[in-house]
Amino acid sequence: MFPGDPAEISQELDRQYPPGWLWVGRAAYMLTLVLCIQALLSIGMLGSFWGSWMARLDPPELSRMCTVLADTPLDISIPVGNDILRVTRIAVGRMDFYGELVAEVSFCAYDRLPGGIVSQTLSNGTVVENQREEW
Repeated sequence: MFPGDPAEISQELDRQYPPGWLWVGRAAYMLTLVLCIQALLSIGMLGSFWGSWMARLDPPELSRMCTVLADTPLDISIPVGNDILRVTRIAVGRMDFYGELVAEVSFCAYDRLPGGIVSQTLSNGTVVENQREEW
């Protein structure tokens, strides 16, 4: 045999790196790939990761009003337990069917930990009151 013999080199590599490490590396690669796909497609536990980052960086401001007469952008963050309630806008306008004046508050909720799960009752149980404690 001469020094660059492929059989000798492969035997030495097999001794230094057993085949089990090859499978561990492939499994780690596949796990990383699956986690990245879950994060991008908002599937599974990582599904809240993308929404959490968007609530922090660029929260959605969807309006149910037909005509917005005045609005004020806000950035108020209120800690509620382990979550954050972020108020992003207050607007006044007219509803499309009845034409009555309404006020609208845009807000979103996210967990303190990026990608954490937000309590579903946080946005459902939020109540806005005026100075007379009416809602």
